[in-house]
Amino acid sequence: MRVAEITTAPELENLERPWQELWAKCAYATPFQSPAWLIPWWNSFRPGKLITLVIYEDERLVGLAPMFLLEGTIRLLGAGNTDYLDILCEPQYVPPVLRVLAGYLSNREYDFMDLPSWSPLLSMDGSASECSVCPVLRLDELAISKKLLANLKRDGEFSIESADEESVAELMNALIDLHEARWQQKHQAGVLHSEEVRRFHRSAASALLRAGLLRLYGLRYQGQWAAVHYCLSAHGRTYYYLAGFDPSLASYSPGNLLIHHSITEAMESGDREYDFLRGQEPNKYRWGAQNTATFRLGRTSSE
Repeated sequence: MRVAEITTAPELENLERPWQELWAKCAYATPFQSPAWLIPWWNSFRPGKLITLVIYEDERLVGLAPMFLLEGTIRLLGAGNTDYLDILCEPQYVPPVLRVLAGYLSNREYDFMDLPSWSPLLSMDGSASECSVCPVLRLDELAISKKLLANLKRDGEFSIESADEESVAELMNALIDLHEARWQQKHQAGVLHSEEVRRFHRSAASALLRAGLLRLYGLRYQGQWAAVHYCLSAHGRTYYYLAGFDPSLASYSPGNLLIHHSITEAMESGDREYDFLRGQEPNKYRWGAQNTATFRLGRTSSE
């Protein structure tokens, strides 16, 4: 096996094609490990020094640990606004890839947050602790309450569109505007408040669309955008990442209309799960979601 270290953005971008091929071989991988998410993330934020490890077998990429160094601690690319963080490796190469990574980290401080329960990293030596809660809906056990369905019977008043190459920019702009309007009503700044974050999501949405991983839905009411849902989908699971809706239309439940639509689309696509990602907002549980945990693995200078 051959190990290389990537330290610049152009090197990361040049890796996109083999990275995507490796991602496709990893049935456990989420869209958040794809180059469509992480390359725009790095180009938008660059929070420290890039130190991504790439592992080859006979010139084929078999392992990737996308990392960066910040204030003396190694973290995974995407940290902060990414719900699942992880490495990638072909299933048959998990043990040797983990040995390479363990050797690299042996005398270094690291903090790997929001690892999903299926992450290969959790088999490394180290003390893992629970990090976040992600409510997940099992689609093969779906039973939406009759009361909730009754509140959604307004289909004739609304129209729903899915993003394509021509509409993705418009829908992302609508998402930003609607999300901010909702939080301004609460006199708070939403997660899309900074231009840096907006730039990232606009870039990521276009890349995710090209990769077939984006599920961006918009709901119109009387010709105007009433709600937008920003979802991702891969390997049998749809991820509900972010939403925005017009506060003046709250009585029509435009957000629930889009959740119902995206769940229906997920089921028709053969997905097994609908993941509401981090956060325990009450609305997630009305659909029948059950809590799952992410984990944190690390080493500090005191250990």
